[in-house]
Amino acid sequence: MDHPATSGVTWRSVLTGAFLVGAISIISPWAVLMVKGSQLTSNAIPIITVILFFLVTILAMPLLKILRRSMAFTRAELITVYVMMLVGSVVVTTGFTGSFLSVITGAQYYATPENEWADLFLPHIHRWMGPTDMEAIRLFFEGLPKDTPIPWASWKLPLIAWIGFILVFYWVILCLGVLLRGQWVENERLVFPLTRLPLEMIEDVDKEDNLISRLFTNRLMWFGFAIPLLLHSWNSLNFYHDAFQRIALNGSVVLLQGMVSLPFRLNFPILGLAYLMSLNVSFSIWLFLLSKPIFILT
Repeated sequence: MDHPATSGVTWRSVLTGAFLVGAISIISPWAVLMVKGSQLTSNAIPIITVILFFLVTILAMPLLKILRRSMAFTRAELITVYVMMLVGSVVVTTGFTGSFLSVITGAQYYATPENEWADLFLPHIHRWMGPTDMEAIRLFFEGLPKDTPIPWASWKLPLIAWIGFILVFYWVILCLGVLLRGQWVENERLVFPLTRLPLEMIEDVDKEDNLISRLFTNRLMWFGFAIPLLLHSWNSLNFYHDAFQRIALNGSVVLLQGMVSLPFRLNFPILGLAYLMSLNVSFSIWLFLLSKPIFILT
């Protein structure tokens, strides 16, 4: 379906995207570090991004259209919001911050007389690269005592210094994507399966007579949506009470009299992506996965 070429980078789309990125930056670390629950940003499509975008399209958009149709976001604006959330979600926890902070402090914390890191590495770590206060580093790895404030003074210089690098790093990635766009889109004609879900969620959003996208009126979609929702919800309850017996979604197939074990896991996001991939790409993934035991044996 062709859509009119309108700019989605408006003040309200940017502000909405920034607000949702802020929510992701709070919710994701809280879920991983405090609740010890699901990693909301570690899947092929970050789960929290899809959840928030789902709420925007199925709750916020119809409400705005009912109140005043001109208040509703356009399709282009919603794409801007989604892209901002997608980029922001890779920075928190698993994508960047989760490993970055431990990298700039790990050499100091794990230095011992036996490994001699104090002589090998620490003299080459400048003050701006990481905290120099060993107590602040210890508290980072071992946790703050109750009612103890975060020692921001020790972290201020490294964080300010690395912010510049992080911005340049992601800007370079964005520029590389722009440079390769022509080859990917025009010559190779890649289908970009990761973009299909959000685009389907906003397909008919600009139509005057539609409150929600046609996707959300499809009963088959809701049936497919319910299967992983119910399975994962049931398995999640198992963490809180033994009365809910866990349903196994993974296992292994033993081949060649126990010489090779081929593990498998029912991953619903990957199943959905495989459906959207071209047959050649999907076949290649399966072929190399099933060939792995042969490579191990040889």
